[in-house]
Amino acid sequence: METTSLYHYCKLATAIEYILPAKRLLLNQLGKTNDPRENKDFVFAGLNISANEPFNLNEQNALITRELRRDCKLLCLCKDHSPFFGYELSRMWALYGDNHKGICIEFDIELFKKENASKIDVANFREIKYYRLDVTQPIVHREVDYERVTRVGLAKYVREDFRPNNLEYLFFTKNKEWESEQEVRLLYFSDATENEYCSIAKSIRSIYLGVDFNHQYLPAIKATCQSIPIYQLDYRDVRLVVAKKV
Repeated sequence: METTSLYHYCKLATAIEYILPAKRLLLNQLGKTNDPRENKDFVFAGLNISANEPFNLNEQNALITRELRRDCKLLCLCKDHSPFFGYELSRMWALYGDNHKGICIEFDIELFKKENASKIDVANFREIKYYRLDVTQPIVHREVDYERVTRVGLAKYVREDFRPNNLEYLFFTKNKEWESEQEVRLLYFSDATENEYCSIAKSIRSIYLGVDFNHQYLPAIKATCQSIPIYQLDYRDVRLVVAKKV
């Protein structure tokens, strides 16, 4: 299934109060994801460690992790994946769509790229790769060169050397168990301390309401969506389907 759309699931309150009125999505901090591999300290091996200075690998891993995340923001989306469209992923509704009471926003990939061109680097906007852990094989950790850290400084080493060389491993790789999310991720590096956003004002295609959406809030959705089509999802046997336009 070739996809031209991306999808973002959210709670009803988030949609009504923040996303739909402003037509924008927050670029979040990496440490706020729900994957422990991303919100806990990474585990790295050490190279060229000086025998003349005290060294604690756990402390150094924490420092490297903090520097990796310092300027890193991201937007997590999902895509169509045969035989399912991106708006009918039950796991996504359960985890991010307030257990089917929230909404899913569909938007056009190419239009999204155009209106966010200043924030999108092709290398940093791509699908997540999912790996299956082989418990019969030893885990091979990425190596940090501490001689180079000492020579050029931690921030310079992380941003100009270690991170570019390990970008996919650090930011675009997840365990196989997450595969049903079909994630497409936008990674954005910025030292700005205030919130930053991606615009969806020109790229929204449709709004999908969860199967348990409270229709008392439909007027609030319509007030901010105007000409955008809104669809109610229904559950038929083992599949979520578009029941009707509302």
